Amino acid sequence: GGAEPKEDEGPQGGAGDEDERPATLEEARAYDIPAMAKDKYRSRLLQRSLTKGGPEVAQLICERAEPHFMELVRDQFGNYLTQKVLEVCPGPQFERLFDLLAEHLRELALDSHGTRAVQKLVEQAVQRCKVAELLELLPGDLVEKLAQNVTGFHVVGKMVECLPQKEVVDLLERLCGTPEKALALGKDQWGCCVLKKCVDRSEGDIRAKVLDAILAGTVDLVQDAYGNYVVQHLILLGNQRPNPLVTRIIDALKGHMFELAMQKFSSNVLERCLVTSTDKDRNKIINEILNPAACPPSQAVQKLLFHQFGNYVFQQSLEVAKEPQFSLLVEHSRQHIQDVLKKPGAEATAPAGSLPAENTRRLCVKLAKKYPMLSEGLDINTCDQSWAQYTDPFANAYGMDAYATWMGNPMLPQMCGFPAWDPSWGAYPVSF
Repeated sequence: GGAEPKEDEGPQGGAGDEDERPATLEEARAYDIPAMAKDKYRSRLLQRSLTKGGPEVAQLICERAEPHFMELVRDQFGNYLTQKVLEVCPGPQFERLFDLLAEHLRELALDSHGTRAVQKLVEQAVQRCKVAELLELLPGDLVEKLAQNVTGFHVVGKMVECLPQKEVVDLLERLCGTPEKALALGKDQWGCCVLKKCVDRSEGDIRAKVLDAILAGTVDLVQDAYGNYVVQHLILLGNQRPNPLVTRIIDALKGHMFELAMQKFSSNVLERCLVTSTDKDRNKIINEILNPAACPPSQAVQKLLFHQFGNYVFQQSLEVAKEPQFSLLVEHSRQHIQDVLKKPGAEATAPAGSLPAENTRRLCVKLAKKYPMLSEGLDINTCDQSWAQYTDPFANAYGMDAYATWMGNPMLPQMCGFPAWDPSWGAYPVSF
């Protein structure tokens, strides 16, 4: 959903802007506050003067900004000043500004600049003991709509962060207390960010309820462009290792591993599960991709190995597998890899796969190089030149062929620490 904006930070000034002094009272009296607030750099000066210029300067700026508050709230740079005003203004003025914004809270939450002031209002209302009044202005049905809006979700996220525990429990119940609500929120571009915040803020019984609601939709979430990030968030949640949530996620995906391994978003989740799970849970994934219901192991591995997404799951499986799963992965993939390596580069194809031919060949060379047992019994003379280059240790180290001549690239000697090729020598040097 993109990086969340820093609600209380004004526009960036030039070099050394932070070192400039705040305005004096005499200078502030001469300022046109509304006009300055709309200027990218002078807005920064006003914000600095509010916090560092002393109480009289702060009072003057707050008083002069108040009549123009609604105008500034919607301004690209003026909204930063309104945030500072809400932060530093005295109680009576905050009450007036709270009432002023209350009449326009919904439209401001949906405004690209106004949403920042609403976030600050939420924060300050909680700090100034106006939670009940705030929740009257932001009822549950409105919050649910804002949670799936490009600007509104920031406001909901701020509520999740700032509300006291009792009120936040009610909010989490409303947002994601059932599997249906958690699934709808998790599959939304902006709602998925809110759902992750809900998980982070929850504790005790409500945490268990939120997690149960999310995990009930695991199969749907991992296949979604946004929902998969919610599941990955759970995988990395907390400091406990192994994470018990990983076991629950893997168990929820039982019976779907093979098809999920060949989908764009769910394959990422499976890779992360393979890395973070216990040996027992990791074996559940590997055993299922080796033994799908629809085809025998050798055919299943062939499909996975040469698939544009599945190949990553296969590679990660090889990386983390232990015996006997490792040997099974090698056994069922060896012949497929060698068949590709035996063909000339231009003719190498991915049987029953969706990777382009050249990508398939490169993948097979990479795997055979990393796992020598995959090339056991392979006659190098039957392979194309590119594979021979990888298998010759001298060529691999120095970019040379078996006759110690540089492989047609005049720059290679220099790259390897030898003198650069000089055409006047008439021939490539055999030795130095």
